[in-house]
Amino acid sequence: MFCLQLRLDRMGGALAGSESFGHSFDWRDDLGAYMVIIEKKSMDVVFQGTIPSMSTYHFAGAYEETAAVPAPARAADEVGDEFDDPFEFCGYTGFGDAECPDDNGFKPSGGDESEGETRELLHVLVNRLNGDRRALEKNFGNMYDSVWDPKGYNTLCDYVVDVATGKLLSSDALVPQTDAAWGGKGDVDDGQLPMEFPVVAPGARNRKPRFVYTLGFTGGGSGYFDCVQKLDVGACRWKDGVRVCRRSGAHAVRVLPPGVFPSEVEFVPKSKGGSVSWENEDDGYLLYLEYDSSAHRSALVVLDAKDIEGKEIARVKMPYHVPHSFHGTFERAGEGAR
Repeated sequence: MFCLQLRLDRMGGALAGSESFGHSFDWRDDLGAYMVIIEKKSMDVVFQGTIPSMSTYHFAGAYEETAAVPAPARAADEVGDEFDDPFEFCGYTGFGDAECPDDNGFKPSGGDESEGETRELLHVLVNRLNGDRRALEKNFGNMYDSVWDPKGYNTLCDYVVDVATGKLLSSDALVPQTDAAWGGKGDVDDGQLPMEFPVVAPGARNRKPRFVYTLGFTGGGSGYFDCVQKLDVGACRWKDGVRVCRRSGAHAVRVLPPGVFPSEVEFVPKSKGGSVSWENEDDGYLLYLEYDSSAHRSALVVLDAKDIEGKEIARVKMPYHVPHSFHGTFERAGEGAR
């Protein structure tokens, strides 16, 4: 699935090398985003069309599901007035559980029984920018002088698409947000912090993941990413048509000291097998490069994925700094390697 919100008629400068690609896009909220669904096996286009405006860089993955959808199902772009926010979802409702009404008429499998058609659904776990894309690109234009707030980050959302019709049935946050970074009274582990770079265990790809690991922003004043968070998707369940999400202590957050910044984490499973169970999905290690701006040095940090707030398993200090990067991977040593 690809979600775009741009026109390519200003790309001449980028192609000529006079400006960056990011600054060559013409961002038009009124155009909406364009969604394309492609079957990987055949590379056939299953669906393409416009959905409500959104902006994104990264995905956490996608998975298919057969579920009952009450009829007639209302698509997200058919709910409310033309200018209503189609992405409004249940937010922080106090210091207890968050209750999210099933406003779009969608109920996933495992929910309460109801009359309706059984349909093939596609869940796309995708970042959705909290603020304006033009402001984000301005920050990218001068990272040394940029000022960051929650609007420059994302909310990880679950876009549910009816594969047969291409209708967007819902687009709620995968887990509700905490208001901690927005100046609220919640704790950083009450819900999802403003985030980027979502990662799941390799064995959880192509199915609903139990955990998603991201970089996060606590709003603590350090600027840019200042923490690593572990979101527990299993903290949310459906009850009587309402999604109830456990709040207090449901998630884990490793907050770094001021002036210390993490790069995207990499999940390394302890076992070499393929799929993993829901219960043991976090049986592995988290690796990330950490930059200490006061020492101008970097280190490779290894954490236990089951306890990211706990003691480090290892720290490899480097005699130099590694420029902040976006993505990485890992390779297992050969048999008998030391």
